[in-house]
Amino acid sequence: MRSKPLLSLRDVHYVYPNGTPAIRGVSLDVLPGQRVALLGENGSGKTTLARLMVGLVRPSKGSVRLGDVDYETLTTHDIAREVGIVFQNPDHQIFLERVWDEVAFGPRNYGLSPAQVEERVGTALHEFDLWEDRYRLPVALSGGERKSVAFASSFALRPRVLLLDEPTKGMDYGRKRRLATMADRLTAEDRTVFFITHDVDFAYASTERAVVLRRGRVLLEGRTRDVLSRSDLADAGLHEATAPLLLATMRERGISPDSALYREVQRRVEAVS
Repeated sequence: MRSKPLLSLRDVHYVYPNGTPAIRGVSLDVLPGQRVALLGENGSGKTTLARLMVGLVRPSKGSVRLGDVDYETLTTHDIAREVGIVFQNPDHQIFLERVWDEVAFGPRNYGLSPAQVEERVGTALHEFDLWEDRYRLPVALSGGERKSVAFASSFALRPRVLLLDEPTKGMDYGRKRRLATMADRLTAEDRTVFFITHDVDFAYASTERAVVLRRGRVLLEGRTRDVLSRSDLADAGLHEATAPLLLATMRERGISPDSALYREVQRRVEAVS
């Protein structure tokens, strides 16, 4: 039986105040427990679609629903409890003087008990390797560490849908793996994580569903490993993922997919994508 969507978009359009269309007729169901890649070149509409899903802007036409409830009946505050976002630049959402207080702000703002706040903040700080920095000024941290503070703040709220805008930009391998582990924990609880990204290899290794936008429309959608192996990704300004390209080259050169060499290369390349 198909899961009931956490979030539904139906024929959503968005036109900027200057008359420029940004989103053109997008329909999408956000199902529980998925890791989703939202991909496309700059100007394809990824960030605008994310802002529509979080309720920061409202559709010019069409509807967005949280479960059975239309966004038109909800405030941005109501939506933010269930649908969270981490912006590409963490400095756009970090504003308190201690890391601990920054991560605790959301849970406190939504009325959790002191014990619940303590548990959620502690868990989030450990999840993102920030425990030793909990009393530091966020502005004193590196860019990657500040991004981790923004992730931890959203993780502590435990929204049903979490959107991460270009989360791997400037991240080393260790932080990317930690991010993927966080997504695994959330999806195990039937929550859904959207990675809004240009990082095709990270998407290939870490998500199960991909949505590719081009000029405000959905160009491709489906299983990540199918979508990111397509040669027509170039139409959306993207390249094919490294793993399928390398493995296809091996097959072309006569190396059997059943061979030990092929399987070992497949294991290694997908582990570091």
